[in-house]
Amino acid sequence: MDIKSPLSSPLYSMHAGLVYSSGISSTLGNYVIIRSSVNGESIYILYGHLQSVNVFNGSWVGQGGQLGLTGNTGNAVGSVPHVHIQVRTAVPNKVFNDWDTHDPEPYLGTKFDVNGNPINNDSCSI
Repeated sequence: MDIKSPLSSPLYSMHAGLVYSSGISSTLGNYVIIRSSVNGESIYILYGHLQSVNVFNGSWVGQGGQLGLTGNTGNAVGSVPHVHIQVRTAVPNKVFNDWDTHDPEPYLGTKFDVNGNPINNDSCSI
């Protein structure tokens, strides 16, 4: 899911969790992956195309903790600034890109229109 955001806006974690991975990718640009538990299920939330990252691998982030600043790095360069979000669950003996993917919207606390604009900003954590 891509969610439009003004360039260099603070990005906050949807859920508390451990920073599973952070770094730079040619496609995602600057990214952060948070391992969280939601309703007893272990999920991994990826935030991509960030301008900068404020957290480090292995660190703990509380819900609403700042992860970095929104951007358009990676293959989003030149496009409208946005945050790319993926929710995945681990699959034994497979790498992250082959894990099961899930619709991120139920984990966001708000709904989005077809253009990536929040319908209800009150509970949006981005």
